[in-house]
Amino acid sequence: MNNIKIKKEEFDTNRAEIAKAEAILDKNFPNDYVEFLLQYNGAITYPNWPNLGPDNKTEIWEVERFFSIGDVIIQKLYPMTYTLHDIDEESFHEHNLDPKNILVFAEGERGIYFFNLSSEEYGQIYIANFSGGDGISRTSCNSFSKFLNSLGFPEGDDKVEIDLDFEFSTDYNSSIKVMQSHMFYTPDKPKLGFQRFKEVFDYYEQTTSTNDGFKGIAYNYVDDRLKLNYLLQKGCETDNLLRGAKKADTIEYLVKKLKLNINRMDNGIYPLQNYLIDRPDYYAKQNYELIDELLKRDIPLDWSIKAKTYDGNDGPSMLDKLLTLHKKYLDMIAKEEEFQNQYKRPSGIPPFIKSELIEEKIGIKIDDNWINNILRKISRGNK
Repeated sequence: MNNIKIKKEEFDTNRAEIAKAEAILDKNFPNDYVEFLLQYNGAITYPNWPNLGPDNKTEIWEVERFFSIGDVIIQKLYPMTYTLHDIDEESFHEHNLDPKNILVFAEGERGIYFFNLSSEEYGQIYIANFSGGDGISRTSCNSFSKFLNSLGFPEGDDKVEIDLDFEFSTDYNSSIKVMQSHMFYTPDKPKLGFQRFKEVFDYYEQTTSTNDGFKGIAYNYVDDRLKLNYLLQKGCETDNLLRGAKKADTIEYLVKKLKLNINRMDNGIYPLQNYLIDRPDYYAKQNYELIDELLKRDIPLDWSIKAKTYDGNDGPSMLDKLLTLHKKYLDMIAKEEEFQNQYKRPSGIPPFIKSELIEEKIGIKIDDNWINNILRKISRGNK
């Protein structure tokens, strides 16, 4: 295969599982694609840039991964973010495509690659890039084998040569499949995505040696209780979980159920520091309302803690940071009022709150009528 190196990311599949997928799609898969699934069941490759020749007139992006049979099945059971479930019908009609005939087989750096399995052009490969790209485009490639064997470096990049000694890293990194949360994100059917996550994680666990207790993976899924509890059962480290949590339910669970110390520093950072970040605006609003919820739940927060600056000196206390966050939040409320006064409509930002607990904590008294009047006014605008 043209010096292409391939690394598996999941356990082997079999013809029965592939037949199950074909039954769900009500389509037979191309033979060369079936053989690839039987040998690798999805993979990453080196190199990974499709070179489809001078006849190809479409945009091309490197292939981040070829999907496994599990990925193929789940994309038909749930509208995954990496499929075309939310694309206007006109985009398909331009190419005489029927979504029922589409099989997404790979994810690119931008967009996805898919087969058209219609009888008119069975096995024809398309790329779809709606992230600043051309939308759906028909490539010049009409078989999976040709596509796979075309992988190299971008055409015209003569200075780059294939490293015949290249080896895939076995170290943890953010690009490994188990870290791709969008591939397991099924909020309306959480057990469906959780099952896929387990399949991918179990392969990673059995094929990768680690001495960090899967800290990065647990950090990534700390706010997903199903996945977190599974990782805890697998013995993941808990040191950094509070620092990564963004939901009050999660923080309460970690502190009250798992007995983690929310006031202990982790890698030079206190969890409370992360909860007090005041920029950009999205984080400021999210964090302010998170602090309000933590105070309501009597989470033991030590406001006297002082974070260290880069030069090792004491920085402002957490209470000082809370005051800064409070001022930022009030500025955002004022901006929302200004926007609604000017445009006679809400900006789309979710409603703001008034936190008496935060005001009490920072020891200042805000003009209740002033803030309440603004909140009532912009709340009416949001309706």
